[in-house]
Amino acid sequence: MNKKYNLRFLFLTFTIIWTAFIFYNSLQDANESSSATYAFIRYIAPLLNIFSIDTNSQYFGHFIRKLAHFTEFTIQSVLINITFIKYRVKMKKFYIYTLFFGLLTAVTDEFIQLFSDGRSSQVSDVLLDFSGVVAGLLLTALFNIKKKN
Repeated sequence: MNKKYNLRFLFLTFTIIWTAFIFYNSLQDANESSSATYAFIRYIAPLLNIFSIDTNSQYFGHFIRKLAHFTEFTIQSVLINITFIKYRVKMKKFYIYTLFFGLLTAVTDEFIQLFSDGRSSQVSDVLLDFSGVVAGLLLTALFNIKKKN
């Protein structure tokens, strides 16, 4: 197997694993999800205290959870884009495919949360997740434009 096919398989594998990671996080009940959020906050608190950010606020915890969702979907979008690029899918098509798969993942993610104790499914979360997909698509597009110049 040559290097080109190895990279294709590698990015496809990363994309599948990352999507499974997103779904795994949705399977966590509310207590597990909150514990993970506050463990992360405790880890970054010393840095944030330099800027006088109140890391003990419930609003900050909510912000971190939403930022985590946005980031997960941004990363997934970049991985999907790179995978399509490696498989030489035409640019116009891979933008559409990325948006489709990102939205499908976001809707599935919220559906999974319906079955996790203490969690809910919200349209606003689908929109937030999808905005992460769009951000990843824009990052990839900007990188491609800069790479061509």
